[in-house]
Amino acid sequence: AWPSRALREASAGMARSRAGMYDAEAAMRARMRAERAGMAWLDAWLAGRRVALYQAQVEVLAQAEAAALAAAGEGMDGASAVLEWRSMRAMRELAVLRERQQRDQALAELAARIGVTVSADQLADALPEWPAPDAQALRASLARLPDVARLDAEAAEADAERAMRAAEARPQWTWMFGYGERMPGMPEMASLEVRVSFD
Repeated sequence: AWPSRALREASAGMARSRAGMYDAEAAMRARMRAERAGMAWLDAWLAGRRVALYQAQVEVLAQAEAAALAAAGEGMDGASAVLEWRSMRAMRELAVLRERQQRDQALAELAARIGVTVSADQLADALPEWPAPDAQALRASLARLPDVARLDAEAAEADAERAMRAAEARPQWTWMFGYGERMPGMPEMASLEVRVSFD
């Protein structure tokens, strides 16, 4: 049996569309992994900046507490100021611990995403300076986005599916050739069968 040319072409188109869909999905998954790694890096960087900021505040509050303690003497007013500075310093120290935990969690996630362990010291002191793209460059990059490519692949698959159904609806020609060697004294037999299916 041999399928019609239209059915063969439709089958090949379906295979190509499915391959395109797989490629588009792989590209989209790769982009999602890159975005998650980038978000983990950004989370770690932000937490590190907050740690540095809160630590600097702790040092300032400690100096203010020491100054208030030196000026307090035996007066109750001075003791109240010392307690206030000490309370604010303790709150900032807790904030430092909290931000360090968040930074370490973000670093662990980043390491899981990129396969390389990154320490807090390796984080850049500032975000990289990327030039802002112009509108023309943004429009040109739209066609290369994995999300758009996946939509194009889905449309191609739908077209291939429609072509396949149309080809299957046409009459299918099949043929079969047979050859048989018979008993001695009898002629050999050959047969040719042609069928047309209208299902």
